[in-house]
Amino acid sequence: MDITGLIALVVMAALTMGTTNLFRSGKRRRGAVMIIAAALTGGVMGVINDDGTTRAAVIEARQQQEVADRAEREAAEQAAAEAQEAKASRTIAMAEAVFTVMRRHYNMEPVAISGADQPCREDGYCDFLLGSFRVQIYGAGLATVEATAQAQHSTYREACSAVFSAISGADLDFSADLVEQAFRTASQQGSAKADVQGVQISIQPSTDNIYRCQFFKY
Repeated sequence: MDITGLIALVVMAALTMGTTNLFRSGKRRRGAVMIIAAALTGGVMGVINDDGTTRAAVIEARQQQEVADRAEREAAEQAAAEAQEAKASRTIAMAEAVFTVMRRHYNMEPVAISGADQPCREDGYCDFLLGSFRVQIYGAGLATVEATAQAQHSTYREACSAVFSAISGADLDFSADLVEQAFRTASQQGSAKADVQGVQISIQPSTDNIYRCQFFKY
């Protein structure tokens, strides 16, 4: 028997309980109404769709899909947060390596810029002064050294060498020779690039015609 027939039987049963007795008693009247409501509710939930599924099944499937979609979004957000945390840890570690080299070889301490309490923010953006130089370390592993007006070219190259040594792990003397060669190449050809020990060195002229060093750690 299909659902329509079932509803008809329930309604007929409620009506044949006796018209007179049914409507004499409010209690019985309420009972009949509840029987009819239950039949109708069951009929609505059990309606068969064109594809053979019940409406209840469709609702359940939709709810399951919503749960799955929410779980997928949460997983993607968690993965993005973990990736950002890993990137921040990487740049902060690079900055700390620079601090160590500058303290050991030049007795310099980093000074945070713009009134910040620390040279590096929690998101991994590091911006600080080392003597007459401004160092920025950020992104996926980019480090730049900017000279202030008081810096001399020779000391600027020393700062570039120290930063390269720190983030590559290379010996400081080797780093100094490498950076000096890169500057000579840039002065002859306009710019210079080299990939050494997992670090890309880039020497480019700036707007004031002073060459700048930039490093990217792979």
